[in-house]
Amino acid sequence: MSLKILKSDIYNKYSITNDFSNALKDKIIDPFRSFIDNQVKRSSQHNYRIGDYEMKYKDHISKLERTKIDFHSLVKIVEDSKMQYETAKNNPELSNSQKNKFNNKVNESFAEAKKSEKIYLDFLNEANNFREEYIKEIKKILDDFQQMELDCIEYVKSILGNYYEFQAQFYEKLNIDYVKKKQSIEDILSHNDIKEFITVNSTNSLPPFKFDYIPYNSELQTRPIDYQPGNIEIASNVKNYIFKSFLSEMPEPEPDPQDLNIMREVDNILNCAWEGKINDEDKKSVR
Repeated sequence: MSLKILKSDIYNKYSITNDFSNALKDKIIDPFRSFIDNQVKRSSQHNYRIGDYEMKYKDHISKLERTKIDFHSLVKIVEDSKMQYETAKNNPELSNSQKNKFNNKVNESFAEAKKSEKIYLDFLNEANNFREEYIKEIKKILDDFQQMELDCIEYVKSILGNYYEFQAQFYEKLNIDYVKKKQSIEDILSHNDIKEFITVNSTNSLPPFKFDYIPYNSELQTRPIDYQPGNIEIASNVKNYIFKSFLSEMPEPEPDPQDLNIMREVDNILNCAWEGKINDEDKKSVR
C-alpha cells in the first residue's frame, strides 16, 4: 500500500509539475521572447532613424554655411568693384571706355551676388524646414521609446501576474504568499516609473535653435586716415549701396490664403453676432 501511495504521489507531482512547466513555456516564456524580439527590432529601427536624421541635419548645416560663405564672398567682390568704379569715375585721366569696364564688372559681380543670395535664402529656408521636421521626428521617436518602456512595464506586470497565478496553483501552501505578491504586482504604476526615470535622467538639452539670416557686414572704413581726400565719400556711398541692395533681415513669409479666408469669415460672423444679425447657418459654423 505504501508503494502504491508513493507511486501515486510521484505520478501526481509529475503531472502537476508537467502542467506547470507547460504553462510557463506557453503563457510566459514564448510570448515574452516574442515581445523582447519585437522591442529589440523597434529599438534598432529607431536608432537607425535617429542616426539618419542626425547625419542629414549636419549635412544641412554644412551646406548652409557654405552657401553663406559663397554669398558673402561675392558681395565683397561687388563692394570692391563698386569702390573701384566710383574711384575711376572721378579720375579724369581715364577714358569713358575704361570707366565702362569698371562699371561692367560691377554689374556682372552684382548679378552673381544676387544669384548667390537667392541660393543662400533657399538653403536657409530648406535648413529651417528640415529643422522643424528633425525636431518633430526625433520627438516622435523619443515618444515611442517612452511608449515602449510603458508597454514593457505593463507586459512584465502581466507576466508576473500569470507567473504567480501558476505558482499559486502549483504550491497551494504558498497561497498566502501568492496573495501578497499579487497585491504587490497590482501596486505597480507604470506612469510613476516613467516619471521617476525622467526625473533621474532628464537633461537641460534644448531643441536646436532656428537659423537666422546673417546679413553682409561691410568692412569699408570711412576715416580720413584710411583713404585719400575725396575717397571717404566714395566709401560711404559704396557702403550705402551695398546696404540698400541686399537684405538686412529675413523677409517675412507670405500669409497663407486659406488662413486669411478663415480669419475674414470669423471676423464677419463676430460682427454679425455683435449687431444681432447672425443667421442659422453662421450659428452652425460657430458650433
